[in-house]
Amino acid sequence: MRTLITLCLTLVAGTAVAQDSGASQRTARQTGDDVVREIERGHYIKGGAGLTQFVGSYSKILYPVMGVNLAVGQDFVDKERSSLAWELIFNQTLQNGPRDDELPSYPGTVQGDVHTFAAIGVIEASTYPTRRLGLGVRAGAGVMAIPILMFDDPEGRRPGYTRDVVVGSWGSQPSLAHNGALPMFVGGPTLEYYTKLSHFSVGVDVDVQYVMNLDLGVSPNAWLKYTF
Repeated sequence: MRTLITLCLTLVAGTAVAQDSGASQRTARQTGDDVVREIERGHYIKGGAGLTQFVGSYSKILYPVMGVNLAVGQDFVDKERSSLAWELIFNQTLQNGPRDDELPSYPGTVQGDVHTFAAIGVIEASTYPTRRLGLGVRAGAGVMAIPILMFDDPEGRRPGYTRDVVVGSWGSQPSLAHNGALPMFVGGPTLEYYTKLSHFSVGVDVDVQYVMNLDLGVSPNAWLKYTF
């Protein structure tokens, strides 16, 4: 009888220990799920490609080819359903322009094919309707420059065609595009999708930009982001 009682107590104790161990493991797993994040927010670097289409007076002068950009930023507010971020962007685009013999007939003269260079700072606010999808808006300001990349008239085909004339004015038309750094303002929607590779996300920005003394433009851009 004593042996039977001892065996029963041993079985009961073993079952209780096993239950406690299973509960502890479940608690540990739940705690781990709370700590391990598939979606990362914080400091990031972002690279993208797109184009800029001018829609005002330069829409018939400059035609978009492509653009590339590099950005760094930080999600300084990180909540489950919302976030705020700052971002610094360096952007370069290539635009096809008119031929040399067409330039005098265009208002707001530019030097044929041009590169635009811009440095922009933005603030972005996003909301998250699902775990991996972010929808937001962004707005900011910066400067754009359109330098004269090449200047050559070896045969003297155009008397008076000098760098100072192009930068200042061409005939009676001011050449505002090449006249130093041009202030600009940007704003528009953004979409971000967090991939199942933690730290990586992809997205699209569609910025409406106004470059003072130049034109209004639309700049769609697709990008890949890595968050540290």
